[in-house]
Amino acid sequence: MFEVVAMVPASQESPFPEIYSDDEWLTYVGEGRSLVEQELRIQFALGDITLRMVSADKGPGGGDRGVFRVLSRYADEIGLPYSTLVGYRHMSLAWPPEKRNPAVSFSIHRALDAHPDRWTLIFEPPEGIVEWTLDAALRFAERRPKTPESIEEKVDRAQTLLRDEESAIAAVAMLVQRPQVAERVIADPQVRRSLLGDDDNAATAVAEVVQRPAVARRLMADSDVRQSLLHDDNNAAAAVSEAIQRPEVAERVMDDVRSRQSLYRANMSRYSASSGDRPLRPSKRSESLVDGTRTSREVLEVLGLGTAFVTGMHDLIPTLHVVEYGEQARRAISENHRKVRATVDWCDTVIATGDTSMDDQLARLLNGGGTS
Repeated sequence: MFEVVAMVPASQESPFPEIYSDDEWLTYVGEGRSLVEQELRIQFALGDITLRMVSADKGPGGGDRGVFRVLSRYADEIGLPYSTLVGYRHMSLAWPPEKRNPAVSFSIHRALDAHPDRWTLIFEPPEGIVEWTLDAALRFAERRPKTPESIEEKVDRAQTLLRDEESAIAAVAMLVQRPQVAERVIADPQVRRSLLGDDDNAATAVAEVVQRPAVARRLMADSDVRQSLLHDDNNAAAAVSEAIQRPEVAERVMDDVRSRQSLYRANMSRYSASSGDRPLRPSKRSESLVDGTRTSREVLEVLGLGTAFVTGMHDLIPTLHVVEYGEQARRAISENHRKVRATVDWCDTVIATGDTSMDDQLARLLNGGGTS
């Protein structure tokens, strides 16, 4: 049996004039509608026969089992599937002969078979529907239309076709390869949360995305993102350690007063921690110098060299085995300390006067010649 899915008003003019004349089109439509009416009568007639064979209230042998036994054999005898024949029986129960509209297809009757006002609606479509079509009847009965039109209907059809996970995954993988689709999908917060809800998936996605320079720049420009990425001290230390090895980065860091101050304090804290019970702290004067002025890189370097010498000697001196030193070793150390003191005095003079020149006596001393 065939099924007609729509019943629309017959066109007075051919919609395909290049193929059919107006008369030819109307002739074909008339023949088709005649066959639809025949189909309607045949399908309902088969359902009516089953009701005569086995009444609706009971069957031979009792209950549904008797109905199945009789109708299953009957369906085999006439060459129809049992399910089709039972469907016709159901339609005959839902639509008594006097309630059927011969001008409306069997499919439309079936679409409306559960509606409480179906006997009126089949002759008088509701407002907004001129004549019944299958999709109009299905939508009115809140059933899935054969031809989805709205986004909701198309999504519903897709969900029906993609119920198993493998098919859904394959379909999504193909769709997101379209740039516009991917862009709109990722723009949906709920989709992003679903895709990146798992930590491993989120980490993998971020690792790939931040390899794009433009993305990385925009992320690092966001203070909240920077705090999240560098919240862990180990991660922050590793990132700074790598970045500061670039000359241009190191230069910009040292140009920043607060950065230099932080590095200086960290250096002092490290030496203080390494000295155990002998804490070494910068003098108040040094702290005031660093904190109270826009210290130049040169000043920081001078302070750094002095701090390194002081902290190094602070750690070393208590461990010296002086009693084992010979006279030559003692003289060498004293001579070296003379150079150290002379160098410190020279630095103090430069800071006080601004004159960086070195006199001949100091030059000979630092070059190993001694003083006259």
